[in-house]
Amino acid sequence: KDTVIDSNGINAGGNKITNVAPGVAGTDAVNVSQLKTVRDNKIKLGGDNSSVTNEQVLSKTGGLQFNVVGTTGEIVTVASGDQVKVGLAQVVKDSINNKADTNLSNLTTAGTTAVKDIAAWKIKANSTAAETIKGGDEVVFKDGAGVKITQSGKEFTISADTSKLSQSTKLSYTANGVAAKQ
Repeated sequence: KDTVIDSNGINAGGNKITNVAPGVAGTDAVNVSQLKTVRDNKIKLGGDNSSVTNEQVLSKTGGLQFNVVGTTGEIVTVASGDQVKVGLAQVVKDSINNKADTNLSNLTTAGTTAVKDIAAWKIKANSTAAETIKGGDEVVFKDGAGVKITQSGKEFTISADTSKLSQSTKLSYTANGVAAKQ
């Protein structure tokens, strides 16, 4: 078949066109060599710490696909149309949303109770059972028979109340494991 060039364009008549120079301008024809260069182009994606995906050739059957995958339970991804959206998993959002302010002004009643429970301490006298004191609880020290308790700020003084003692009152004490005389 003959090749025809006329006002309708070029009809190669089924013949191969050979020795075509590489196209340069946007309206130039391209040759097979240029098409193969594009087809054989390899693409890979990089991530943190110099990590990279496997290379995929542009001419891969079915097209290229790189999956953007989040960390299970931390990062979620959703692909739709021409976008991939990356976000935080709900458990992470909840953790951030439930975080206490540094001044603890946003604590719930349950949070306040938990903080008080953590700060609890125990008090006991002699061999009695220990009593748990939580934040907000009040501890009261009372005068006893012959004992006077005074307070100045955070300091307490426990002393003998001599006005409650008489000459017939007997006191005994033990010093260094030895009972003293009455």
